[in-house]
Amino acid sequence: MFLLLGSVFINFRLGKLIASNKDKRILVVGVCFNLLLLAYYKYAGFFVSNIISLGFDISISSPVLPLAISFFTFQQIAFLVDVYRGKIKIGGAQEYGLFVVFFPQLIAGPIVHYRDLQPQFLKITEGRLLPKYGQGFMYLAIGLLKKLYIADSLADYVNPIFAISDSGLDVDPILALIGWLGYTMQLYFDFSAYGDMALGLGLLLGIQLPINFNSPYKAHSIIDFWHRWHITLGAFLRDYLYIPLGGSRNGELRKYLSLFITMLLGGLWHGAAWTFVFWGALHGLMLTINHGLNLLYARLGIPNNKLISDCGILFTFLGVSLSWMFFRSETFTGAVNILTALPDVINITKESLIMFKINNTLDLYAAFTTLFQALFIAFVCPNSHTIVSYLYKKTKPYHVLFLDLSGKPLSATLCGMVFFIIGKELLAVPSADFLYFNF
Repeated sequence: MFLLLGSVFINFRLGKLIASNKDKRILVVGVCFNLLLLAYYKYAGFFVSNIISLGFDISISSPVLPLAISFFTFQQIAFLVDVYRGKIKIGGAQEYGLFVVFFPQLIAGPIVHYRDLQPQFLKITEGRLLPKYGQGFMYLAIGLLKKLYIADSLADYVNPIFAISDSGLDVDPILALIGWLGYTMQLYFDFSAYGDMALGLGLLLGIQLPINFNSPYKAHSIIDFWHRWHITLGAFLRDYLYIPLGGSRNGELRKYLSLFITMLLGGLWHGAAWTFVFWGALHGLMLTINHGLNLLYARLGIPNNKLISDCGILFTFLGVSLSWMFFRSETFTGAVNILTALPDVINITKESLIMFKINNTLDLYAAFTTLFQALFIAFVCPNSHTIVSYLYKKTKPYHVLFLDLSGKPLSATLCGMVFFIIGKELLAVPSADFLYFNF
């Protein structure tokens, strides 16, 4: 708490100094302060362990990682840069403090900008704050169901599998399949659930937070994926890292280098481990290949068609989901154990399934039922934003059937309350933490 409040006070004062002086040196001091704070708490142990692995004797205890430090650090860096660029006008200390510690988005995002929230906070003092209870309850209910019914159910299957793989033991192909698809779905439903709940809590208070997920597994390319997954992080990396590194202004090679460095650092932001760095490098490589193919198609005059688009969805999902194995595993060995076991899935026979049931306590029917539900919702059903938009803004109906409450706010609110009650009942079951609380 004291760390957060101290960071808020210092960044607010630095922002005031930057606004009055337009001195780039103050901006550099502010950015370095935030990065050093993040480096000490999040990466000190990582650096020390790597130095020790090189043969040096260092006995420094790792500090406890403060909750949400990655998110409020990025938000305040963006604030200082935007002040220097003249994009925002700083208000009072209370507005700035509320911007940083606004509880619906503090712990796991979305990453918000001062220029977006300040005008909304002004409505509080002006008495023009209008809570949106219907939409808020709907988002909150959908988020609870995603988290408690899908993400936590999948965690029960995924966690033991990765514990086996990280221990260095061989993983059965069936377990590898469940671990691969299970974590791919768990991560999405866990993180998007928090995004929905943050949106819902914000709307209940009259504050509109940015959408952070937009059906990312339906993306047609890895470029499209990063326009749909953790949207606010992608925008931050683009505006405050990729573009300052040169972006696409200095030729294709510089563009690809800037892109790769951006994703490499984006991977490191997620966690202090080489597996995260490697995950970022994989995405940097995939994005580079994607941009290169787009350039090649444009020069050859190859038009985009439905077949290419549909194949793009499949290859994007495969690339993203396989890369998640390094994101989830604590060691490279653990990720490799999962990945090397997956090809043997095609050799599964009825006899091997019988032997698996004899030697394992895992309920295959329950596991694959949960997986099917998650895949169906992610790939076929409308996402939460489509549902809420249809219910309250009368947009075009989605092709998958759901209750038609369009134009009936009271009915939609009651529907949201029913979902909320279901979620409350599910809370009676022990629940795992949100995965992004660790980042």
